[in-house]
Amino acid sequence: MTILQFLAKFAAKKAGKEVQRDAAGGDDPFAIDKPALSFLDPIKGLNGAEAAADEVVSKLQEAGVDPKKINYGKIVGDIEKGVLKDEIPLDKVKDSVFEAERTRINLETTDPAPSVEPPTPDAKKQPSPEKPTPPSKDQGSEGTDPGLSGASTDADEDLENASPENKKFMDDLMKPGGVEDILMKKPQDMTEDEVRQIMVARTDAKTEDERQQLFKAEKGFFDHFFGSEPAPPDAAGRTMEPKPIRPIPEKPAVPSAGDGQPLKLSLKRIGSNVLLDAKGNGLTSAVKRLQGGINLLGSAAPQLKEDGDFGPKTRTGLRQAAAKLGAPNVEEGLALGRFNDFVKSGGKEGFGGLAKETEKNFSTLFRDPVKSARRPEDRAEVVTLQETLNDLGGKEIEPLKLDGDIGPKTTDAFSQLAATLGPERLTKKFGEFLGFI
Repeated sequence: MTILQFLAKFAAKKAGKEVQRDAAGGDDPFAIDKPALSFLDPIKGLNGAEAAADEVVSKLQEAGVDPKKINYGKIVGDIEKGVLKDEIPLDKVKDSVFEAERTRINLETTDPAPSVEPPTPDAKKQPSPEKPTPPSKDQGSEGTDPGLSGASTDADEDLENASPENKKFMDDLMKPGGVEDILMKKPQDMTEDEVRQIMVARTDAKTEDERQQLFKAEKGFFDHFFGSEPAPPDAAGRTMEPKPIRPIPEKPAVPSAGDGQPLKLSLKRIGSNVLLDAKGNGLTSAVKRLQGGINLLGSAAPQLKEDGDFGPKTRTGLRQAAAKLGAPNVEEGLALGRFNDFVKSGGKEGFGGLAKETEKNFSTLFRDPVKSARRPEDRAEVVTLQETLNDLGGKEIEPLKLDGDIGPKTTDAFSQLAATLGPERLTKKFGEFLGFI
């Protein structure tokens, strides 16, 4: 029997819907009366996908799959999206063949998470049909992206000789976050011990917003594992202690970042990038740019104070941004924060360094400097900046040619708009055109 076939049979029984019969008849190799289910609609609806996922998990465990390797949340998601296909006979789960096809049903293994390509900006925001596709930014310290691979490698080499201030920054960043880290998980990935920690934290919460956030996670856990209906009374009419309707994880799940990588690796990668910036500008300035970048991405609520102090709020904001967005997107925010810092300071000293700052902050997000664009029109970040200025300037500026060359006209238009619109609005619009926001 295949996964889709037992889901069909299960759905017909649980949902009270008839499984469509094969009008043509023929052989029935699985002896289940020839169900024909081309999609998973009969098992959708209230808790339908979760009920079907429970059956999937049960069948996989019966077939000998280690429960620790089964990602329940992903199976539910695949059923809801209709991407769980009828391609893996259950009798293969004991064979090595199944391991090669495990991604078809998203069973989690001890292998590293697959690389996820960064999103490409919308076509309407593409400054030119020749704009190069950004290199993969999910390769970490072993990748080819110079801004990131260099950051991780160089920082690792320098950390032993780093200043106490820089070491403390990395220590604070990498330190486990307790309840803070638990809240980054989905309710179905939490253990009983973790939800108890959330309940204790809720009683100690200092603000209503914090209490509501904790209560939402707590309720999500109980709704998922115990159901949302009240527990039935016993024969004497007394409320019975609720019992779980599906297995509760026994071991804590490893927190993951928005790009699918372990959160710890993503944080190390981001921290290494910040320390590289600190080499030339000092840690306070680097953290200030970090705070500005996170604010521009809009991932921190409330927004962070841009004071250069890596305190508890900034630490939480950065960890939450990494968990929600992943390292590549956060590093795009870092680039925007650094560029915005230049815009703020450039208003006093002029923007003669606009070309250098634009390429320095953004070029490595689009191409390897070893193969750096030799033609101006291939500089995607500059072409996009010119497109941004044309959009913001309207009739107030002379339309710029999208040639990738920052000359006097581009510099004058930039200076004019920075003064009239302000650094944040100009930088944010630039980030939108780049596809970062």
